Amino acid sequence: MGAVSSKNLQLSERRQRQRTLVHWPVLLFRDHAGEAIETTTQNLSSSGFYCQSRTPLAAGEFLFCTLRMPSHEASCRKCRVLECRVRVTRAEPALTEGLFGIACRIEDYRFVAPHESPNW
Repeated sequence: MGAVSSKNLQLSERRQRQRTLVHWPVLLFRDHAGEAIETTTQNLSSSGFYCQSRTPLAAGEFLFCTLRMPSHEASCRKCRVLECRVRVTRAEPALTEGLFGIACRIEDYRFVAPHESPNW
C-alpha cells in the first residue's frame, strides 16, 4: 500500500478554517417574518457552520439566522446570541432520518443579548 502525500490530503479538504464540534441551537429564517427552521450545529468555524434540517434548502440561498451560544451559567441570561446573515454553500440530499445536510457561510453578524432577540 502506497503512502498518501500531504499534498493529496490538502486537496481533498475543502475547509480553510478549523472546525469545532459544538451542538448549539440555531434558528434559520428565509425572511425576517417567516417561520423558523429549528436545528442544531454539528460543527462551527470562524466563517460558518454545518447543521442538519428537515427542511431542504438550496445552495446559494441567503438566510437570516440566530445562533445561541450556551453559557455554563444555570440561567441563560449570560448566553450570547449571534444574529447573522448566511449563505448556504452546500445542500446535501436527505440522509438518515430525513435530515438534509446544510453548510452555511457567515456573511455578516452581530452579537445581541438574549432579551434583545425576539426569536429566543
